[in-house]
Amino acid sequence: MNKKEKNRQSNAQPSVGWLSKKSLRIYLGGPECPLSRNTIYGWMKTQDFPEPIYISHQFPIWRKEDVDEWLASRQQKSKA
Repeated sequence: MNKKEKNRQSNAQPSVGWLSKKSLRIYLGGPECPLSRNTIYGWMKTQDFPEPIYISHQFPIWRKEDVDEWLASRQQKSKA
């Protein structure tokens, strides 16, 4: 197994659970081009992106199920 295949396996996300800010950026944008924090917070303001849950003052996490539902709703809107 080469280094690229190991990275793919380490970046794989479970179907349920929680996403930290970093893992959310990678989950939505991919490991080669993660989304910026500004993009995510901009979506929260304008596109009904799920609100995070703060487990400490500066550590937000998102429910993966909420993010997946949001993605599905965006795909339905784009098909309509």
